[in-house]
Amino acid sequence: MEKIPVHIGEMLTAGKLVSLLEWDKYPRLRQKMIDLLARRPHSRLELKQKAMKTGFTAELAEDIINALADSGYVNDAGFAEALARDKFKHNKWGPNRIKAALKIKGITDRQINEALETISDPAAQEHQMRKLLEKQQVKFRKEPDFLKRRKKAYDFLLRKGYRHSDVMKIIEQENYLL
Repeated sequence: MEKIPVHIGEMLTAGKLVSLLEWDKYPRLRQKMIDLLARRPHSRLELKQKAMKTGFTAELAEDIINALADSGYVNDAGFAEALARDKFKHNKWGPNRIKAALKIKGITDRQINEALETISDPAAQEHQMRKLLEKQQVKFRKEPDFLKRRKKAYDFLLRKGYRHSDVMKIIEQENYLL
């Protein structure tokens, strides 16, 4: 943000007053964003939304986010990769659910595709789906009808964000679990 000089004897217009007040908010918002980033990575959109929610203007937020991005503190591509790995490993989410979560956070399609490449190992995804089915098999077996059990398992894996074709392949292979 550019400094606005006010000289003695110069008329302080409403526009200049607003600019001066915004300039005073710059360090506070910058520190708030740094504090947020110290806790965990955030996307540009998340930072902007949080700034606007606390009463700062979108322009001021953009200026500070751009400065933080230039300094390497904000990186949407890195954020997307970290979120994809974390959600796959800890929450057992599939690519579709991760993609939806990244879209909500304002990540571009190109960055989403690059992030999904980090979890694109088919063997790892199959292993993950098998473990999820094993963990839920007691719940599924409560249903006496075999076809309904399969449908519940299918729906469960789809809700976790796995692709239809991958889910069908696992369901066919894991009939003994159901």
